[in-house]
Order: sequence, then structure tokens, then C-alpha cells
Amino acid sequence: DDRALAPLVHLEGLQGTAPDALRRLAILGGRGLRAGLRLSRKDAERLAAIRTAAEMPAAEAGYRMGSRTAEDGLLVAAAATGTDVDPAAVYAARHGAAQTFPVTAADLMPDFEGEALGRCLRALERRWIDSGFTLTRSALLENAGKEG
Repeated sequence: DDRALAPLVHLEGLQGTAPDALRRLAILGGRGLRAGLRLSRKDAERLAAIRTAAEMPAAEAGYRMGSRTAEDGLLVAAAATGTDVDPAAVYAARHGAAQTFPVTAADLMPDFEGEALGRCLRALERRWIDSGFTLTRSALLENAGKEG
């Protein structure tokens, strides 16, 4: 909906964020693509990431996509709903972007391999994210057998 574009421009000003064409295209729902606009693969991926980040919790978006994309998602979500950007959400996005998952596949082998290894890693990562990135490597590995 192009009615969200003006609020986005306003929020960009309030946040001191430079205008960004892909962020603005994201608020339009990518309609330019249907009108014949061609994007590079990199830009198309970033556009999709901004739209995905707008629908995720800020901390997880920051962790998975980086601070810039998460903050773009926060701006898009706020403009779409007619609200202000929550400073706590910006902090959460930046905090998430600074995190590194403390468990690796090597930590789980040889007890897990193949698909079971992937499932266990995803489950442990989900628990870690849901904990606000507070669970330690040892706490996660202690329950790894229950995740597989």
C-alpha cells in the first residue's frame, strides 16, 4: 500500500536513517517488480530479507540478517502499522546482530550425524534464541540428547 510510503519517509527522518530505495520498495510490497523493474540478485535477496525481517522478532532478525536489515525491517513494519519504531526493538536488533551461536556441528558429533545433526543444531539454536541468547554452550550441550 503506497499510503505507508509517507510514514516510512517520516520515520527515516526521525531515526536519522538515510533514504534507501530497497527499503522503500519493501513498503510498497515489491510492486515495482511486477511493473518491470529488474533487480540484481543481491538487491532481490536484500529486498526479500527486509520484508522477512519486518515480520520477525527484532533480536532474531538482527541475529539472522544483521543489524542493518533488521532495522530496515523495523522501519517497514512501523510504517505499515502507523506506529513509531520502538527503541527497545532497535537495541534488540543490534544485540542480536552481535551474537554468535556457541554450538557447532563438531560439538555434537559423533552422537549425531546427517539429518539428526541438522535437527539437533536447529533445535538448540531455537532454544538459544528464545532464551535471549543467554544459554551457554555447556547448558545447550547438556540437553543436546533430548533435542535429537
